Amino acid sequence: MKQIFKAVGVMALTAVVAVGFAACSVQPDFGKNSYKVDNVYRVVELDESKTKFIEDYGIEGVALKNNIGIEIEYTCDHFYIENSLFFNSGYQFSKEAIKVIYNCLGVDKYPQIEDEVSYYCTSSSLWTQNRIIQPSVHLTATVKYENGIMPGYVSDVNRYTFNYVDYFANGEAVGSGTFSVLLCLEEPWLSSYEYEKFTSLYNDFD
Repeated sequence: MKQIFKAVGVMALTAVVAVGFAACSVQPDFGKNSYKVDNVYRVVELDESKTKFIEDYGIEGVALKNNIGIEIEYTCDHFYIENSLFFNSGYQFSKEAIKVIYNCLGVDKYPQIEDEVSYYCTSSSLWTQNRIIQPSVHLTATVKYENGIMPGYVSDVNRYTFNYVDYFANGEAVGSGTFSVLLCLEEPWLSSYEYEKFTSLYNDFD
């Protein structure tokens, strides 16, 4: 009988320890504008004073820049829609983080977010997780341009800047910084943009 009671006591103790570990694994609540990055919790805040509208931003090139006026007929396997989000560093954001960013921007209707997969946009060095895959998307446009003009996806965008602070789970602040994202204000269309001007815009996109 004593052996039975001893076994039951060990089981009870094990259960208490398990519950304790489970409680320790619960993510701390840093508010709705936070998400986890590796072993820290990032709290972000939109800096509205730095929001910038950019017209005809070159999202992605679809052909080499040239000095000839041509009609482009382009078949691809993807496209973008309104409220697609772009950033300038591959794998910088998780799916959770992008949802938080959309929430900060007040955007409740947005394209599907690929789970932990970032796509590189040709010729622009932008990344996105909003690319919509659909084989044989056929696009045509007459693009007359001079040397240095890049044909490709273009959209009016807002560039948003965020400040952030990183915290350990115990609430200790361990770092801070800023980052920016681009939000398409409409569905990107096939057109052209000045490559050097775009490069300048990109260098200012930080």
